[in-house]
Amino acid sequence: MAIPWKSATGRATASVSNTCYYPNPEILGLASQYDDTDPAVPLSGQADRGDGGGLVGADSESFDILDSEGNIVVADATEFDPGALCAGTYTVKYTFDAEELTSSIVHEQGFEDPGFAMGGNDWNNNGSDVIRQTSGTNSGASGLGITSATGVAHAAVTPASAGATFTRLGGFSSSFGNGFRTSLDVYLDLADPAVLADTYGWDLSSAVSTPAGAHRRDFIFHTAGSPGQILVAGSNNTNFTRRNDLTSINHYTVTTSGWYTFEWVFRDAGGGVLAVDLNLKNASGTILWTETPLGPHRHYRLDRRRQPLYMVYLHRDELPADR
Repeated sequence: MAIPWKSATGRATASVSNTCYYPNPEILGLASQYDDTDPAVPLSGQADRGDGGGLVGADSESFDILDSEGNIVVADATEFDPGALCAGTYTVKYTFDAEELTSSIVHEQGFEDPGFAMGGNDWNNNGSDVIRQTSGTNSGASGLGITSATGVAHAAVTPASAGATFTRLGGFSSSFGNGFRTSLDVYLDLADPAVLADTYGWDLSSAVSTPAGAHRRDFIFHTAGSPGQILVAGSNNTNFTRRNDLTSINHYTVTTSGWYTFEWVFRDAGGGVLAVDLNLKNASGTILWTETPLGPHRHYRLDRRRQPLYMVYLHRDELPADR
């Protein structure tokens, strides 16, 4: 839209633009054809945000089954039962009302402040250090000068066999609200000597706790590098050393050096049930891979507290990281 405004020298027109995103719902688990002897299929669905930000929870959702003329034959259906329908063509209508999303940033550390120091509710030493590096300096294990993901600086995380560094993300919070995100940009360097030696690996965890503040569950990214590639996968556990079985589970193969975003999306999967999506994004923000460890956590309600972001262990020289 165009908004006219007046200046000291006359009249001019400024333009203001808005970008709207709409969820993209999909029905899960339905085949294109059934026989009347086939068992009933529970109806379920999901939707992504429409902006590349992963899945979004629902304020409400419903299913209707329509005949070939568009008439509703089963309203508010919970299952598609071939045996209860006459022969013919049917359409399952999925109505999805996305939850209201907020994009406020509670905490961000881009290492832009030359006076950055570890401690408090920011990054802390737990076996390794976080050292501020100016963009373009020699902060890569391969000897490369790394350009920061954003701004004029980033950090180098020093190695540790267990524990490593962690951040309190600005302080603990007991408010779930409409959900929250945690993310860290990491430079994956295929020229890293540890990758070439097939010893590269690190785990990165973000967690939630019980309403009383006790630890509940970790959601962990795993990496393992060998010549020409770095594998990325996810789960709920770590053994504090490199996993060598990532090819046997859902994983992504990184074949190009660069900055990648490791993101956790803590969301309502519906009915007050917690689900956590682990997303790997490229520098453009495109989701390359996603995993929801264990699926929606049916026994984990949404009154969870945010816990720190941990570098669980680090088997390599220095790892460049940014906001």
